[in-house]
Amino acid sequence: GTVDMVTLKVLAADSVVVPAGRFQVWRVLQQSGSSRVTFEITRSAPYRLVRLQPTGTPLEIVLAGARGTSDAFQR
Repeated sequence: GTVDMVTLKVLAADSVVVPAGRFQVWRVLQQSGSSRVTFEITRSAPYRLVRLQPTGTPLEIVLAGARGTSDAFQR
């Protein structure tokens, strides 16, 4: 196996709306070599991945539903 250096950088605190609802999130950039992925995770526990988007692709993964998230929803 090999070891790769991965850098994580918090870009912003934000509020996003996905099919599962509205969440207060941290927007994070992950870089490893030429690979870049932007993702958003909830700012409070349980820390959930809300959205993920690899840079340069039309792919976007979003949270469609979750159990036990009543404290994470900001409606």
